[in-house]
Amino acid sequence: NPRKHPNFGWVWLSRFLAGIAMTAFLSFFVLYLITNLHFTPAEAGARATLLSLYSAPVSIALFTGSGWLSDKLGRRKPFVIGSALVMALALIIGGRAASFNQFIIAWMVFAVGQAMYLTVDLALCAQVLPNEADTGKDMAVFGLALNLPTILVPAAAPAILGAGNNYTLLWGIAAVLCALGAVVGAWLLLRRLDRLRADDGATDRDTGVHQARVV
Repeated sequence: NPRKHPNFGWVWLSRFLAGIAMTAFLSFFVLYLITNLHFTPAEAGARATLLSLYSAPVSIALFTGSGWLSDKLGRRKPFVIGSALVMALALIIGGRAASFNQFIIAWMVFAVGQAMYLTVDLALCAQVLPNEADTGKDMAVFGLALNLPTILVPAAAPAILGAGNNYTLLWGIAAVLCALGAVVGAWLLLRRLDRLRADDGATDRDTGVHQARVV
């Protein structure tokens, strides 16, 4: 219930919007290579393999490094916000790419954002679970946030792409939604900071009252 557990609901929404971005990019980039960069299916498949080889070391390093750094700093939301914005940027670059070399840039930028997001967002999900007894069920609900886009995006994409294969529009919409997820994350961060300030203020007032009584 998002009203009863608002942090759970907002984190789910942010994850869902990022899932739309990931599905829009990763499910359609091969078609983009064929229709917009004019590779044959065999050439597109070979270049997809090449892209995976390029991004694998980056992803491995960031899967490990971002999780370690997040634990070291004790922060989750800034990493989630930043990585969502990086993925949004990659979608904009990809939608405007006019050559394979330009698309490589988009792919590598996306790999950075996705690896960081998937690592730290999972930790953030674990932090907002409402009830320890329902951990399995609640994590399955978080899983839906990434699984639902794999159904919804392919259903909507043909109408968005149109006859002209307008990937600038498709990935532009995905970028906006991904950035909106980052805004949701930023709002959650500000809410937490406000709550901490309020708690600190209450503590200071309580301390002052206690000192007055002692005196």
